[in-house]
Amino acid sequence: MKQKIYNTLYGAIVGDALGVPVEFKDRDYLKHKPVKDMFGYGTYGLPKGSWSDDSSMMLCLADSIGTLKGVDYDDIMKRFASWLFYHKYTPDHKTFDCGRTCSRAICNFKDGIPAIDCGCRGEKDNGNGSLMRIAPLPFYIFQLYGDYAMANEEAFELIHNISGLTHAHKISLIGCDIYCSVMIEILKGRDKEHILRCALPNIGSYTGHHPDFNKALSAYDRITHQSFKNLPENEIKSSGYVVDTLEAALWCFLNSKNYADCVLKAVNLGYDTDAVACVAGSIAGLYYGNIPDKWISALRNKKLINKVMGKFTQHIEYDLKPDSVLVDEITERLHETDLGVSDLNNGLYPVMGNNTSGLYFPRQSCILIDKNKIIRDVNSQKEAEKIIRNYKGE
Repeated sequence: MKQKIYNTLYGAIVGDALGVPVEFKDRDYLKHKPVKDMFGYGTYGLPKGSWSDDSSMMLCLADSIGTLKGVDYDDIMKRFASWLFYHKYTPDHKTFDCGRTCSRAICNFKDGIPAIDCGCRGEKDNGNGSLMRIAPLPFYIFQLYGDYAMANEEAFELIHNISGLTHAHKISLIGCDIYCSVMIEILKGRDKEHILRCALPNIGSYTGHHPDFNKALSAYDRITHQSFKNLPENEIKSSGYVVDTLEAALWCFLNSKNYADCVLKAVNLGYDTDAVACVAGSIAGLYYGNIPDKWISALRNKKLINKVMGKFTQHIEYDLKPDSVLVDEITERLHETDLGVSDLNNGLYPVMGNNTSGLYFPRQSCILIDKNKIIRDVNSQKEAEKIIRNYKGE
């Protein structure tokens, strides 16, 4: 899980830093001068590797969960305030690019309004300011509720409360629901072509029990169609509206072959380049990994990033399951698949070796061999195949 967290959070921050120098540039400009690598200055005159409010607020959330080993809304808002007013969680102790809705919500908290009531609820308050920072939350939810997290009402309540600290309109809440459901499907090992097909029914089921969310869900109607991936680029908007940002990020992910391809595609859509690439980068980072080392190396204030990531990872990993529990979980998955209860491969991937075979279980980064032996810290299908090929038994 450590590598998955690393890939997700660094994937988001690298995407953010790639987009910062060209934020607000239109698509025609970037057609003629496409971003092909990380560089500096541009829109804000900041050095190469500078990241923005997207990453700062994401680090606030991760640091709060990692430090307190749980969710405390007051603490999260205090960290947001420390960023906005005192320049904490920034690459160079300078706050910039704070959105209007985030700023109003944080000022509400400073004025004494309870954290859970600070978020803006108007239809015009549906910027991407909660979506862009929510990447740590799927890991926490997955830790709490497991494979069926998005069938749990409490998971939706957590997502809505975290989003609602700044963005409390139902369109923003549903956008964060969709994002978290997508990330949890990836954590379960879902193939890319099936991720949306498996993630979206979770949201439909929730709105079925909460019909007041149906109108908000309809704003994301294009994502629900099988033809979404095949939309031409000129029909994909990349503005700061939360629906546009989520659509653009998912479209880039579905139409990419690796992390770099995805985030560069996102940046070159133009307009809200840092936020779109931040969201797309978190998804692609979790799914593909392989973030170019030169881009990670170029990031500013990695000391802070690594400190926050270390605390967050330690909390998410502290309840490592014993081998016997993992064997039972994998066995149950196999049973569900055989009965037709669960579709596709149910998050299990057969791997073949010279002398034996096994099952790769991405959700717990492990392989099951000989029905009862667990090999841990396996972070990809390719790595699993290599281990099985070289496995000699005991």
